[in-house]
Amino acid sequence: MSAPIEITLSDALYKRAEQLARQQRRNIPDALTTLLEHTLPPLEQVSAAVIDEEVEREREAYLRLHPQLLAQYANEYVAIYGGELVDHDADKHALFQRIDERYPDKFVLMRQVQPQADPEYRFVSTRLEP
Repeated sequence: MSAPIEITLSDALYKRAEQLARQQRRNIPDALTTLLEHTLPPLEQVSAAVIDEEVEREREAYLRLHPQLLAQYANEYVAIYGGELVDHDADKHALFQRIDERYPDKFVLMRQVQPQADPEYRFVSTRLEP
């Protein structure tokens, strides 16, 4: 399946596309399509990158809001979406249920408000050698 699109290129970019097409002995749309096929990341990687950006944005918002959250909601669970506090509850399951209903298919950061904003976790493991 293919979908026709229309794009506007600057004169300089059009000349580069024209030169690429000439080198490949193809027309400009075919040359650009091949170029995009080889340079665009797979859709799974693009989706993962978007999710990573959302997670990082909400994490940064939590860190920014942490002093206020600690003062008002210590030990409660909070939900951060769009860079803002959208809900809180002492019961994490009740909070999760409300957030899942209000924001289906969206990433909402939910954390328990602890004194340390970004706790450090250490995992100790043993290694057995023969």
